Amino acid sequence: MLGQGGSWVNGPAAVIGGKYVRTTRFVTISSGTSGTVALPPGATVVLDDFGGTTDALVSTISGGKPTFNTPLTALGSPVATSFNSSGNYSFTGVPASYPVALIYRVEQTLQNFDSTSSDIVGTPNFISPTVYWGSIQGNIDNQTDLIDKTVINAMIFG
Repeated sequence: MLGQGGSWVNGPAAVIGGKYVRTTRFVTISSGTSGTVALPPGATVVLDDFGGTTDALVSTISGGKPTFNTPLTALGSPVATSFNSSGNYSFTGVPASYPVALIYRVEQTLQNFDSTSSDIVGTPNFISPTVYWGSIQGNIDNQTDLIDKTVINAMIFG
């Protein structure tokens, strides 16, 4: 028996490994129109994060960094890309000049995050997972009691 009443806070936000960071990354593409990006350790690709259903961007490069200007084909058409959760990409056309940058977003635990990585563009966003605040009403004798007698006071989504 756990006793009667009491308050609690539960959630992985209490541990550093349970906190997440979302970053915008880029990889330099020197030739070709398709391939696979080597993702950072423990990273999950964040899809649809550039507005609408756009999963990644293709950009011109200046000084080794993306300019966020869309490259064009030799005929003047903008080059876009498809991108999936495994890091596979495929451009819609051949850029008139290389190199170009493929820009994408990932989320990973803080313990796997390398803030000194040179492929990060902009400021990382730190994300807390869901944290629950609640209280227990009455005695808890078993798992069913725990579920039945728990009152969730608040849910916060990071």
